[in-house]
Amino acid sequence: MKKILFIGVLLIISCKESTTPVDNDVYNITKNHWMYDSIGKYDTIPHFSELYGRCNFIIDSTNRAYFYTTTPIYSSDCLGLELNPGKTRFINLFPNDLIKVDDKIMDHFIELNIVNDDMDYITKKFNTLVIATPTGTFNSPILTNILTKVSVSKNKPVWIVRPLTQEERIVLKHKTEDRTGIIYDPHLVEWDTTKIYFEKPWPIIP
Repeated sequence: MKKILFIGVLLIISCKESTTPVDNDVYNITKNHWMYDSIGKYDTIPHFSELYGRCNFIIDSTNRAYFYTTTPIYSSDCLGLELNPGKTRFINLFPNDLIKVDDKIMDHFIELNIVNDDMDYITKKFNTLVIATPTGTFNSPILTNILTKVSVSKNKPVWIVRPLTQEERIVLKHKTEDRTGIIYDPHLVEWDTTKIYFEKPWPIIP
């Protein structure tokens, strides 16, 4: 899992960044639907088949945000390559890979790690953001803040919002719940192989 050193999509109605968070947007995410712009407010490219981006947020049911990075697999059109349609590739995600990001520093965090000017040309070209959320219809001020900040940024990435994958859901559970004495071990998880596939044979070393 790629690590990142921490130092600290286009909002249509205005070319200036809003400093007032909007907290009343209602999002609709279902099992088979990715939100590109379901509320008619944000703009992104409508085709992005890779489930994981260069940058990834997980928003849990209590509106807390966790961040991790990974290396997406891109096709020639730069928008992702789904190697096994209908299944999610195993990315060897661990609880320690999830970095909790407080909403009070979210804007600064995004500036440093997602839309910063220090990115090289290739990183900018392949800059993608995936936001994973609980399924269903929900209100998420922190998701609104992320989309607002990213969408008005100079180096805005291609983005999607989608339901949590099986791997993200299990790893997040180990990250957030009080599981004294229980260590996350992917070898002990009963993976649903109709939904996930493994590019490398076991054992996978963290």
